[in-house]
Amino acid sequence: MKRKTTEPTETSKFEISPSMGDAISRAAALAFNRDIDLKTTVKNVSLWALKPFKNHPYRLYDDAKMAELAESIRENGVISPILIRPTEGPNYEIVSGHNRVEACRRAGIKTIPAIIREMDDDTATMLMVEANQQREIVLPSEKAFAYKMRLDAMKRQGKRPDPTCTQVGNKSGEKSADRLAQEVGESRNQIQRYIRLTYLIPELRDMVDSGKLAMNPAVELSYLPMMEQTYVLAAIQSEQCSPTLAQAKEMKEAYAHGPFTFDAPLDIMLAAKGKRKEVLSLPMDRFAQFFPPDSTPREIQDELFRILTEYQRRQERWRAMDMER
Repeated sequence: MKRKTTEPTETSKFEISPSMGDAISRAAALAFNRDIDLKTTVKNVSLWALKPFKNHPYRLYDDAKMAELAESIRENGVISPILIRPTEGPNYEIVSGHNRVEACRRAGIKTIPAIIREMDDDTATMLMVEANQQREIVLPSEKAFAYKMRLDAMKRQGKRPDPTCTQVGNKSGEKSADRLAQEVGESRNQIQRYIRLTYLIPELRDMVDSGKLAMNPAVELSYLPMMEQTYVLAAIQSEQCSPTLAQAKEMKEAYAHGPFTFDAPLDIMLAAKGKRKEVLSLPMDRFAQFFPPDSTPREIQDELFRILTEYQRRQERWRAMDMER
């Protein structure tokens, strides 16, 4: 059965110069493993037919930069076409150009010039990462997920082993991280460190992006399970400071030799400051009735912390909603 498509409204010849189409040219060249002709057919596609790339790791521009781009598009149009691929049904998936699409929406423009290419998931993933490497600012978390996605795609294509492994070579004999390092201009170890950030809970990852948590301690904390990472987050919020590399390593060691209690991160951070921590003691018999009979004190403590954390998040959401009214 022939696939139903939404026919683009116009067809034209679009001159892609090196200055305006560097990312698109490299992406398309990678897709076909050759240099593309600078005269490329570009079609105007309705915005409603476009959907974002699945698990797109890059954030859209902030409001100020997006407003600037939207104003530029109102005055000059979309100078560089986006790159898209057909999907099931009448839609297309954006490979490169999410910000331009959003800016067109804000500018009230209904269509956008696009290069349409058939490609599989892995090729599309590699092109998406390649095109976004040209951004002026790429957050650590964006690099983390982008590098992981790209390495996973390469592995599925038989060109790379496991993303965190550097001892197994690919078909050409190169090590996976070595080749990616050459492609993106990062060292092999730095790529592996970025990928470790994907194992952090969102709150800690956001702190890395904002500069409140340094990269080296964040990598060490990424080896803790999610629940234990929430203990670290609580300690950071309590002390209004983030752990040093030495403290993060100590937390990692403390977990490895367990048990790693809710108080462990705070104890480690306070010990470095020479402070004594006040201890809150709660009688077990007052809480035992709310838990299964075979619950251990640690399980009760963890569950109470989870409940209070969720309560705090709901309170913050309610306050935010009240401010918007």
